[in-house]
Amino acid sequence: MSQGTLFLNLASPRSSLFKDLAEYLNLDIKISDNKDPVFIKNFPLKRVPTFIGPDNYILHEAVAILIYLISLAPNGHNFYGKNIYEQGQVWKWVSFVNSEWISELVNFIYPLNGTLPYNKEQVAEAEKTLETFANLLEDQLKKTKYLATDDQPTLADIWAVQSVRWGFQSVWDKKWTQKHAVLYKWFREIADNSPVVSRSLKGFQPLEVAWKNEKKA
Repeated sequence: MSQGTLFLNLASPRSSLFKDLAEYLNLDIKISDNKDPVFIKNFPLKRVPTFIGPDNYILHEAVAILIYLISLAPNGHNFYGKNIYEQGQVWKWVSFVNSEWISELVNFIYPLNGTLPYNKEQVAEAEKTLETFANLLEDQLKKTKYLATDDQPTLADIWAVQSVRWGFQSVWDKKWTQKHAVLYKWFREIADNSPVVSRSLKGFQPLEVAWKNEKKA
């Protein structure tokens, strides 16, 4: 019996984990997008990711969907660390990336690709804020090998790596990785070796030269 349908925009860092996660957990879930008539009928906000399960069980909001999908998996998958303290760290980083990091990336990237109106000062401010955020992650990764633990990747890592990848597709280049070597080492570890996300991220490389802070022609 089907366990439901995910409606995604796989180019978005709030959606890009879900296909890999569902496949890794061996869930019987259909992958669709925001053009699906079922999505249009059931989700008036027109935002992804969203989910419809058996008996018209409807979910929106990425974190809620993450919790539900992981709950469907058989025992033996540890995404939350070994104890309540590590679990708290997991949700701290998942929440931070979902609310603060991705939102600021939108403010950085979308004016440059024409999705939002361009304002040079606002783009520069978003870039500055993201430098602070990157330093925050690096400070943690100097203390522990992974974001929430020192011995194994968790949901925090496979979630956060999606938004870092998004930056590498547009506004962060190989020169940026030299400045943030600790963060890039972590990115390579998760992207290349995680059994969840390496199926789509292994070998992924940042741009040679990032987009410039200028209006799209």
